[in-house]
Amino acid sequence: MARFGQDRPVAANKEERIRASISQIMSLLNNGTNKVLTLRAVLPYAMEISRAGGGALLVVDPDVGRMHVVAKENLPNEVIAPFSRGELGNFLLRGHRLQIESEGNNPHQALLKQHQLKIVFGFPLRFKRRVLGGIVIGTYQDEDHTLVQEQLEQLDILAQVVALFLENVRLRTLRKQNSRQPTESFPEDEIAADKRKLAELEALLEAMMSAEEEVVNQNRDLGLLNLLSNELNSTMQLNQILESGIKQARNAMNASLGWCYLLENGVLRLYEPQGLSEQYIEGMAYLQPGNGAEGMAFARNEAILHDALLFHSGRARNLVQQEGLRTVAAVPLSDQDKPFGVLAVGDRVNRNWTTRDERMLLSICRELSQAVVNSRKFDEANEKVENWESDYGALQQANRQLTLKAASLELQIERLRQAERQMWLVLAASSEARRKSIGKGSGPEEVTDDRQVIVTLKRALRKLSKPERQNGKRVL
Repeated sequence: MARFGQDRPVAANKEERIRASISQIMSLLNNGTNKVLTLRAVLPYAMEISRAGGGALLVVDPDVGRMHVVAKENLPNEVIAPFSRGELGNFLLRGHRLQIESEGNNPHQALLKQHQLKIVFGFPLRFKRRVLGGIVIGTYQDEDHTLVQEQLEQLDILAQVVALFLENVRLRTLRKQNSRQPTESFPEDEIAADKRKLAELEALLEAMMSAEEEVVNQNRDLGLLNLLSNELNSTMQLNQILESGIKQARNAMNASLGWCYLLENGVLRLYEPQGLSEQYIEGMAYLQPGNGAEGMAFARNEAILHDALLFHSGRARNLVQQEGLRTVAAVPLSDQDKPFGVLAVGDRVNRNWTTRDERMLLSICRELSQAVVNSRKFDEANEKVENWESDYGALQQANRQLTLKAASLELQIERLRQAERQMWLVLAASSEARRKSIGKGSGPEEVTDDRQVIVTLKRALRKLSKPERQNGKRVL
């Protein structure tokens, strides 16, 4: 049996890995002769598509109506047991996909937590209304990734292809048994039985061809989504993000027109129109929620793929008619299931949108929505940084002014101290002069000394009240 990650070339990126794996699986199943060995060889491809740490492949035993394990890797028997002979197996047998997370307290979640598993997925192998087996994939707590929608879709396709293989094996086995056993049926009965078998084989071949075509289309869609993701991750500019998203949506839908509306002040505003006339762009620059396919997609928070005139009236309806717009596909852009805009593509010819078109538009809108949200958060962070820098500059300027004022106050205090010292010196000198003149008797000298004291005090006061100058400026 091929081991996971062995005997296969390593592809350059995720898209190439998945494309190579699907191609090799188709070849393996088409050429496989031993049922068990072929199925065991399929499991490593399933794990490569999911990049998960463990997996198992189960097949229904028609004699007991229960599934048994034909291949497993890195999954404990306790985890697989409920799928082969328990409640989870019955759920798969009814054709439902399973997803069990370890966060919770029911027995299955406790079992995952016990074995350090994060999530376990179950995919039924379904052919028409019959379930022929199942694929089980498990991711561990220490793995730094989870399965995205594209990987889940690829595993669904793989399950469908394996179911076709199992049905083909059943028909071949039935044909061999009939060829070995003698029959007493009439020729007419034999011809009718052969016709039924031929019809079944033709239906199986058609289903396999359809599945292969679906894989090719899915690979192309994955390539477009990968290209879009790279473009959106390369910029934080809103206009560039919207332009890339609309361009890739047009490519994916093979549509000639594309545009986007974003909610601003309660009104939808037109952004980045592609292929539309100037008259239409000017007339439909703003749109009320609920008007037109775009406004209705926003108001209902669901995809609207319909006639371009639907939900339009009055002047807007006339603009749509003059533009020649016939069909529109509009899908809301949302953040945590709250719409904030709409992505739309359209054509000037009638066309029917397919399930694949809707699925692809939803995938593009998920990528575009996240990129727009990240761009807005980036702008908000930049605005906060600019405000902080402005506030910091104002604080620095105020600090410089306070420093200058503090220096001026210190200078004035020093001048007061100097004037105080001068006055005390003058008073002391005057007192000494008076004391000496007492013995000699008062005379003109005493009057002169008093006047000198008064003059000296006045000079000191004028000097104290006169403003200092620093760098040619007055400092109070």
